[in-house]
Amino acid sequence: MKDGTKRLALLGLLLAAAVLLGYVEAMIPLPIPVPGIKLGLANCLVLFVLFRFGFREALLITLLRTVIVALLFTSLPMLLYSAGGALGSIFLMALLKKGDVFSVYGLSVAGAAVHNGIQIAIALAVLFGDGASHAIVFVYLPLLLLAAVPTGLLNAAFSVLLQKRIRE
Repeated sequence: MKDGTKRLALLGLLLAAAVLLGYVEAMIPLPIPVPGIKLGLANCLVLFVLFRFGFREALLITLLRTVIVALLFTSLPMLLYSAGGALGSIFLMALLKKGDVFSVYGLSVAGAAVHNGIQIAIALAVLFGDGASHAIVFVYLPLLLLAAVPTGLLNAAFSVLLQKRIRE
């Protein structure tokens, strides 16, 4: 098998796994009373792809996973939130990775935090003009940012494990 074929096959498997993880997350809500907090398990695969293959491939996996999961398992309005957060996250992680200052753990936590921040910004844009709704959205921001730390660390740990286990 040629290297290009192996690479494409691995990326296809990683995309399928990311969609599966997105399905699991969509079907099994966390027992946390704060809406919007998710583990973001598919992000461990995006981190893996970012480190193993590069930004272009990680962006492609992010886009395809986000659209497929929204079309199959959630809703089109959720696509707006998911895609906005996911794209902001992958761009920030790629930028920080290029600076070679942060570890995979730092990148993952930063990506989770910006994902949550962008989702709040989108919620504010959707709820424009409704002051009471704005106040409620801002109440969630510190909780979502706080949740970014353990979820980012968890996804980074899974990504590191994948780096050790999956050989190209």
